[in-house]
Amino acid sequence: MKTRIVITSVILIFTVLFFIGNYAIGEDEYVPTENEEIYGTWVNPSYRTGVGELYWAWFAQKMIYKPGGTLEAYDAVADIGHFSAEYKIIDKWSDSEGNTYYKLYTKWGDKTYGQKTVYELHKVSNSGLTLEYINTYDEYPTEFDTDHPQYHIYNRK
Repeated sequence: MKTRIVITSVILIFTVLFFIGNYAIGEDEYVPTENEEIYGTWVNPSYRTGVGELYWAWFAQKMIYKPGGTLEAYDAVADIGHFSAEYKIIDKWSDSEGNTYYKLYTKWGDKTYGQKTVYELHKVSNSGLTLEYINTYDEYPTEFDTDHPQYHIYNRK
């Protein structure tokens, strides 16, 4: 009888700890909505086309951010073929001017070119018409520097 009570108590304690642990972990994780400001098609026709030898320095002319964490990057605005990536929204916040910021963790590449993990800081203007972002390969950017070599700017299509 004592053994049964001890076993039941231990199971109950582990069950409670499991649910408390899952709640605590989920509390800090951002859960995207169906209507995130970043979703949609963004273009900048002035970016050069062609991948060449500088594959990771390439800037797409068209980017499509889709719900569910998929991203399509098009070499040229009119292209049909694209590169795909997976992204995760890590955090989201707004500033006093109404601009929306996102931290994204993105995985680019494939078996041919290799995979690259990219840390990105995005800013969607308060009008919802401009997307700026900076990406780095080692940590999240902390501010927008338009002179940064990986600074990108797009307009909503």
